[in-house]
Amino acid sequence: MAGGNFEEVISFLERDKNPCRIKMLKALSDKDYYDLNATVLEEHLTEALEFENSMDEQIFVEYVLNPRIEHEELFAWRNGIKERIDARAAAFRQEPTRIWKEVCAKVEIPTADAYPTLRMNPFTVLKEGRGSTVDQKILFVAVARSCGIPARLHPVTGEPQYYQNGAFYPVIESDKCLEQEYGSIVFLANGSKWVYLTDWSVEYMEDGAFRVLDMEESVWEQERLALEVEPGVYHVTTTVRLTDGSQRFMEYFFTLCPGEHREIVLERSNTEQEDALRIELPEIRLRLAKADAGQGSMDTLESLRAGQGAICIWICEGEEPTEHILNELLERMSDVLKCQERIFVLSEQVQKQDGTLAKLIHAAPNIRFAYVDNMTVAEQIAEAAGLTKKTYPLAIVLDEGGKAIYATCGYNVGSIAQMLMRI
Repeated sequence: MAGGNFEEVISFLERDKNPCRIKMLKALSDKDYYDLNATVLEEHLTEALEFENSMDEQIFVEYVLNPRIEHEELFAWRNGIKERIDARAAAFRQEPTRIWKEVCAKVEIPTADAYPTLRMNPFTVLKEGRGSTVDQKILFVAVARSCGIPARLHPVTGEPQYYQNGAFYPVIESDKCLEQEYGSIVFLANGSKWVYLTDWSVEYMEDGAFRVLDMEESVWEQERLALEVEPGVYHVTTTVRLTDGSQRFMEYFFTLCPGEHREIVLERSNTEQEDALRIELPEIRLRLAKADAGQGSMDTLESLRAGQGAICIWICEGEEPTEHILNELLERMSDVLKCQERIFVLSEQVQKQDGTLAKLIHAAPNIRFAYVDNMTVAEQIAEAAGLTKKTYPLAIVLDEGGKAIYATCGYNVGSIAQMLMRI
């Protein structure tokens, strides 16, 4: 929450002391905090509270109160939906599959969708009677939650489900408990850090084509990631991003049978070791920025990192590649906060009033923002690393011995994730 839209969060929390306010915020993803709106959250809270005492607290918070369904923008949809389905709400609660039947009957799917990844406001989909297949599924969950029925999209398959008698059921096959039909996959980290959709992904064969599974919120526990999934054909890809921006892949295809348990050890291409850097660095002198926008005394990166691995980023504020890398730091805030004292952001002129940089300073105040007298050392490092584009930002990862083991310049998607997993 630290890196979010602070003013809107405070506005929402200060309206009253209802503990559901904090619970709702905790149910959101890290990315939601950057564009949430207090008025939208207020509508969801107000319309959901009548169901608070009718079910288990965790189920209520995650699957009724929660305004987040999939990757759609957070909209205020409950009031409008409740007005339209009020006469049928009791029947929906008795038989949740009726919601899905009504959605399929009333929402037309266009034959061609110019924006297949765009998610519409569920109320707009209901009102206009048009939307994509995913919009239909999101609408089912929105209507169910508006009626006080716990509902979700399955975190892996994306299929709509409702909660009843202690289990989630698919709306299409309501007579079978979902978990009884599925197999399971356990992914093993093999001693490495893995960032989903950055250096690995999983796809499922559906209607003759592979679909990427939505697993960004899945949690590793002791280097294991366990999933309950549908039987079928799966495709696992791991990626190594090299310092020149190119990528190397490893692929694994397998078929999971109903009820089968399978363990998959994630591995990277052995070219990762071949391409690893081991660069001796020149002395990097800097002055840490102070809270009052002043400068500290001259120091060295070597003394400040105190024998720990570190990330060092030279930036040119306001330039587009720098904005991208600062935004990626914000997006990875939960990981950044774990090692912020070992992240150094260097510039000839650090201007704290800059929009994106100011957000980063506020979100992670222990990142080491510092001034350097010139960028000559950065240019020397880029040349030693064999980087052809000597453009800013330049980012390097230092091992405990102070050698650069990873370097990139300009902006490459996923570069922050790659650096975070190396320190």
